[in-house]
Amino acid sequence: MTTLVEGIRRAYTYNTIINAYVKKGDFLAVEKILKVMKKENVPFNAATYTILIGLDFSIGKLVDAEKLFDEMRETGIELDIHVLYNLVRIAERGMSKERFCCLMN
Repeated sequence: MTTLVEGIRRAYTYNTIINAYVKKGDFLAVEKILKVMKKENVPFNAATYTILIGLDFSIGKLVDAEKLFDEMRETGIELDIHVLYNLVRIAERGMSKERFCCLMN
């Protein structure tokens, strides 16, 4: 059984790897890492979501980024300043005011 501390360390390690692949532009590797995380039951944390939302935003996948916001909220993770920054960036690109307000509540 994985302890909370071990789980945090594993998520941190995976986030570091994901972030490196994002910076390199190797999106297939990112997908592979995400599959491994799911297989090993390593839950996404705020940092994971921030990386993935930023990635989707940067490559123009605004709908996917919005879905990640929804998923993040459903898991009970609170929006931090980094996630809010990405949300505002997506809103500037044409998200409806109603949708923006829905994500903020």
